[in-house]
Amino acid sequence: MKLISPIYIFIFLTVSSYSTASDYQFNQPEREGVIKDSLQALISTPKAELSNTYKFLKVVSKNQCISAVKQLEIQCLIEAAHRNCETFKSIHRKRCKLYSDIALSVLFEEKRVITRSIKSKLSKMDNDSLPKAIFEEVQRHLSIITLDWLASPFWNCDTPNMGCYARSIHRYCDHYTNSKNGSWQGCVAGLSFNIGLNYKDN
Repeated sequence: MKLISPIYIFIFLTVSSYSTASDYQFNQPEREGVIKDSLQALISTPKAELSNTYKFLKVVSKNQCISAVKQLEIQCLIEAAHRNCETFKSIHRKRCKLYSDIALSVLFEEKRVITRSIKSKLSKMDNDSLPKAIFEEVQRHLSIITLDWLASPFWNCDTPNMGCYARSIHRYCDHYTNSKNGSWQGCVAGLSFNIGLNYKDN
């Protein structure tokens, strides 16, 4: 699969055969650097913009990027994200690519988290606004993971420090991948996206 930009690392891990970050052969400091850059992009972006990007990519996935082949679907979504980010100026453009990568990875986690039974229950509860209900359920799931991370021995950051957050997230998600039904990139993206949505300065 040919990627438009090496920035889309999390979604690349999703589409590839690599189940963990270590399989992709980039070392821990590099992984932590990617997480830190993504966190900086997320917390520097208004919450509404993050939510709208996620919703935009979801609409695209259901209309323009439907494919039985996962690689083709993701390539289509990367191209859509890339076109969207190209409308911004240089600094914002790079930030957009970073948070779009996270949003895409969370979007694919949604497919794992929102099972048919959950979707059916949500539709019965709020059929008029199912997309909103699903997004809120995804946020609830991300909040649960975040609370688990904060209560884990891997959390050791006393003050807001994205470098410390990145190290902690990296270690927690290595453990999460080994002990639970989830991927490293899905865990990292979920925690990072939730931080972006709830960071106090947003």
